[in-house]
Amino acid sequence: MGKPLFSRFADAIAQGASRPGATMMITIVIVLWAGCGFWFHFSEKWQLVISTGGTVVTLLMVFVIQHSQKNDSSALHIKLDEIIRVLVKADNELLDLEKASQGDLDELRSSYHDKAAEARGGVPREHKDRR
Repeated sequence: MGKPLFSRFADAIAQGASRPGATMMITIVIVLWAGCGFWFHFSEKWQLVISTGGTVVTLLMVFVIQHSQKNDSSALHIKLDEIIRVLVKADNELLDLEKASQGDLDELRSSYHDKAAEARGGVPREHKDRR
């Protein structure tokens, strides 16, 4: 089954927006708009055109960027889950870590900081507190 219409649309917009030509196109639009200010006597309608256009493009890009980040993040999680799954010494409880609470993540991060300190020959934080 193919991708939904929004996914195809968002992917196309994200691809186009990431190219240098997109920056050049926006620069040309802004220069043309600024030049037209003389023609329209820098009126409120002239200002409204760029304001409305900018708002619409910004709102659209919020959803496109969110869609792209979600897809990239999901793919990355799947790849990391596969690496964890196949490693013999890996802690398979980490496979669904993205579902953990912030407190659980903080606690786990702290334990990994301690392991890193021990690996460098330092003293873990919990042991420093006891001194």
